[in-house]
Amino acid sequence: MQEEEYQPIPCGNYDYIELACVYHYDVLITCIDHSVYQGICMDTQARADKSEWLLLKHGEDILPIRMDHLESMKVLSPGAQFNEVQFN
Repeated sequence: MQEEEYQPIPCGNYDYIELACVYHYDVLITCIDHSVYQGICMDTQARADKSEWLLLKHGEDILPIRMDHLESMKVLSPGAQFNEVQFN
């Protein structure tokens, strides 16, 4: 099955992801397919196909989540600079 073409997310939303990675916020991610992930934002990754990914640490695992699949990100870390972002 071929993955659909990556659709870049708005720069403003990307800024929230970068901020979450800089401070390693603990977040609850909901994707457009209704899957839910909780973990620590670690980094972003651009791949050769121009897709962008959020790297989320969950226990000992690093989960890559494609940014154009994000629906929302709720910050669970106390004292965070923002609470929640809607991506759609």
